[in-house]
Amino acid sequence: MKKIIYVDMDNCMCDYTASYLRYKEQFPEVKYPQSIPGLFLGLDPIQGALETVKWLAAHELFDVYILSTPSVMNPHSYSEKRQWVEKHLGMDFVRKLILSAHKHLNKGDFLIDDRAKGQGQDVFEGELVQYGSAPYPDWPSVKTYFEQVLSDPDLNRIDDLKEQILCFRAFDLRNRFEEPFATFLDALEALQSERAYLPEESGEIVCYLKDGKRIVVPEHFYIERKPRFESREEAETWLRDRNENAKGGGIASVMGIAVANPKDPFEKQVEDALAFCYLELIDSSRNQEICFAVQQWLSLALKPLAFDN
Repeated sequence: MKKIIYVDMDNCMCDYTASYLRYKEQFPEVKYPQSIPGLFLGLDPIQGALETVKWLAAHELFDVYILSTPSVMNPHSYSEKRQWVEKHLGMDFVRKLILSAHKHLNKGDFLIDDRAKGQGQDVFEGELVQYGSAPYPDWPSVKTYFEQVLSDPDLNRIDDLKEQILCFRAFDLRNRFEEPFATFLDALEALQSERAYLPEESGEIVCYLKDGKRIVVPEHFYIERKPRFESREEAETWLRDRNENAKGGGIASVMGIAVANPKDPFEKQVEDALAFCYLELIDSSRNQEICFAVQQWLSLALKPLAFDN
């Protein structure tokens, strides 16, 4: 069965931002530059986009559609998008053009889009291939991924994952998340929310399977270790100041003891200080990158579990 691929237009296949900024400079009196006729038709293709989309469409395994959200501020965008597709890709693609602000309503296997959410990308039933993200910074990297899919169609294991996974749970020090989550992203966003208590110290995400098994997602996917000191000089300066203050006794004598014990030889204190790291929860701007990495990890981690029954 063919894999259905949807491809976004603005800032994915064509450079919307560049034209928007150019129109904004040329027409400063217009509040919404995207409302000006001609903007969407004149968008420049992004390097490698047209070639990759045509390449995808040429393979029997793939059924490729253009899926774009028109601008409600510019009724002309509806017709101009159609004209743009004809101009750059031909009539065959015009017949496969879909204009919708609700991308999750389209059934399919892959969605190539520059945005992770906003028009239903985050709840699309298939796999989001986010153009411009760390795994897919440009169109050659997108093509490389689909070359892997062609060589091993089972690499797209998202359907298999959905069949095996019951839910995800997020845990923190005070166990504030009793509800199950449908996706890893939901669990991750729970730990990143204000509800979480010291998630960088105690956060854990567990994947529960329909057969009763559970698997813990390694914390290195979503918790970063950052050195307290950037250089030996910085560590030594901090230690000398701390040790001098510690001579006065009281609370000052135990300040920074987690970094290095002031009773140890100074060289040992320096080694401990340089090895000391803060734990930080991953920034939400990297969520799509992390979700992709976790999906690939789960695909491999769950495979042997299927044979343990």
